[in-house]
Amino acid sequence: MSRVDYEINLNRRFCEYVSPKPLEEMKADIRKMEKEIVEMMGDFTETGGG
Repeated sequence: MSRVDYEINLNRRFCEYVSPKPLEEMKADIRKMEKEIVEMMGDFTETGGG
């Protein structure tokens, strides 16, 4: 008896391509996160003790 295997491409059946955000929007998000990080670091260094 012979055996036949089939490959099912799940990406083609279940995944839909979603294009990334525009570059300017990504840059704005990164700048916002950087600002938040700097503020958190400032809070940390001000209350740090010794």
